[in-house]
Amino acid sequence: MINLLDEIKKLKNDSNSKEYNNAVDDVLNLYINLFKPCRIVHEKSGLYFNGFGDPQFNQGKNTLSITNFSKISRGNRSDEEILAAVFHGHVMERNGIKFVCNNIVNAGSEINKILSKYYDDLKFLPVEDFIVEKNF
Repeated sequence: MINLLDEIKKLKNDSNSKEYNNAVDDVLNLYINLFKPCRIVHEKSGLYFNGFGDPQFNQGKNTLSITNFSKISRGNRSDEEILAAVFHGHVMERNGIKFVCNNIVNAGSEINKILSKYYDDLKFLPVEDFIVEKNF
């Protein structure tokens, strides 16, 4: 299978033209910005967004995780647009503050202990407490 990033770098190495090399740099930057994944992190706790569990399954899965995370395609979107797209359908608003629904499978879990340092109600976490991490 061809690695697009390696092929683009080879083009640059095979050229002596400054304009051509600048164009190759532009393509590399575009590739990195559009196709390299990002992840969402709960900024206060450092926990990773792990996706939303499928309600069809009884066991479910934690929305946040110490080690696992969902890779999210950046596209040409701002951090706010990425958060809105990923949390779509799982956000509620109370008193002008947006909250994302949080699922904790085991009430005594390590995740519960970590989050309880910051919140009383662990079922809804403020969206503003999440950041998009692009370089990991």
